Amino acid sequence: MARIVVLDSVTQCAGRVQAGDVLVAGSFAGALSLGLALPFGIRALIAHAAGVGKDEAGISALTAADGLGLPVAAVETMSARIGDGPSVHDEGVISHANAVARALGIAIGMSAHEAARRLTRAGEPRAVAANFVDERPCVVDEVAAGRVVCLATLSFATADNARDAVRWLPQRPRQHRGAPADRPPSRCHRERRRHGAGALGDQRARAARRRRRGRRRRRRDVGAHR
Repeated sequence: MARIVVLDSVTQCAGRVQAGDVLVAGSFAGALSLGLALPFGIRALIAHAAGVGKDEAGISALTAADGLGLPVAAVETMSARIGDGPSVHDEGVISHANAVARALGIAIGMSAHEAARRLTRAGEPRAVAANFVDERPCVVDEVAAGRVVCLATLSFATADNARDAVRWLPQRPRQHRGAPADRPPSRCHRERRRHGAGALGDQRARAARRRRRGRRRRRRDVGAHR
């Protein structure tokens, strides 16, 4: 018999989630949450719609999981508290479900606890390799006092970020996971694409930021003397 495991966050899976469990989490139902839960062999996932948001980033796990044959559903934003697993399970009302979940009888308006019970009948989970998680920090600015750093989730913050201003940067679903092809890239993703990853890419990005700051100072100086 499959278990139903309720957690406040998908980052709490270690030591709590076993292969074949149905996971109900207070996390947002994005591709990042799915990527963090997949290594534990979950059978299904129910999470929070988190307002759905731009480009449906709040529920991007649904399309991603369809490609893996994994049932995923999200509860309506105002039906449960985000970051509160018991609230999602006990009070949540399903507002979105992927094709795999719908085939198992998960319907809009169903209670999350009833949906979780039905998802225990989903097929046995299979090992999947999906690149949904990018833990690399993106430094968007750097001054003497510290840096401005974008992270996919605050759980990726380390002691190296002690003096940084950290900004949460939701992961962009890749195009093969149903992302619009014409969506303009964010500044962080433009810098990664332009300068590359790793230490050399970071060095190039810092040099580019210094040049931009220098140009801004020169423009201010010219304006002040007019």
